[in-house]
Amino acid sequence: MVSSIIQTEDIIYAGTDSYGLGIVDRKSGKTRILNTSNSGIPGNNVVSMTMLDDKIWMAVYTKGLTEYNISTGKF
Repeated sequence: MVSSIIQTEDIIYAGTDSYGLGIVDRKSGKTRILNTSNSGIPGNNVVSMTMLDDKIWMAVYTKGLTEYNISTGKF
């Protein structure tokens, strides 16, 4: 279940209820999922998100806030 979406001209970021952060490149059609097993996200239940400059701030259920840096691809 998708809990929140941020859309830019080229990318869609989807916070999910149990799969982490989904990233869709609208031009290439490529997708990827960032979760606790393959990234530094503290939990897979993204409750809400907001974008500020090149960072996405996420509320992660029972884990607090985390920041995803779009430029570096790191949490």
